[in-house]
Amino acid sequence: QLKDALQQATAVLAKSGDIDLRRLEARFNVRANDIFIGIYAGKLLDIMQTQMPYATLCFTPEENDVDNEALRTGRIDHFISASRPFGKEMHVQPLFSTHMVGVVGANHPILAEDITPASLVRWGHIGVSRRGKNHGPLDEALARHGLARKVALVVPTPSSALLALNATDFILSLPEQLAHAARQAGLDIATFKLPVALADILITQTWHPRHQHDPAHQWLRRTIRTLTESRIT
Repeated sequence: QLKDALQQATAVLAKSGDIDLRRLEARFNVRANDIFIGIYAGKLLDIMQTQMPYATLCFTPEENDVDNEALRTGRIDHFISASRPFGKEMHVQPLFSTHMVGVVGANHPILAEDITPASLVRWGHIGVSRRGKNHGPLDEALARHGLARKVALVVPTPSSALLALNATDFILSLPEQLAHAARQAGLDIATFKLPVALADILITQTWHPRHQHDPAHQWLRRTIRTLTESRIT
């Protein structure tokens, strides 16, 4: 509590002075998933090198601990994630929405036919879950058609799933912008519209009140918001 009070008092006093971000040393501990890192991390780093060259950006992986506590204790400064409940004191700002698409190797046989729920379950699937789950919204959507898919492999991150997909006939579902970024990076993949209805995913940024008036963190939030407003499709 004392640490929080000192940080907030320092930030409020700093508002009245001239803060030269180009000379400011700061470290941002950001918990984020591949949806954000794979699309925007490089762009964020480029801007930071120009506007806050003495700052360090540290992305930490999503973990199984309670996100509220990680923010409250200061283990992380900032959290970018799919929308979820947070403590009432937390500040939450929507960034962008995404939807899931099917991802396969560029020469996958499924691309030569009309893709239906039935054809989708004829192939093995790769699942992405940091907790090792092999059941999710896609399975629930298929179940409404009386179908079930075979999840042959579960990996913790989308990036590892893309690497595992290479030279296989498996199917992977990923956020549309991330699949686009992977294709732009040169991966030999193709995407297709999933033949079942899935809800869009809202991505948000969340921070603790201790960072509300901190000039460096204000810059970080503002820059992230500006980057994500230029949606990649």
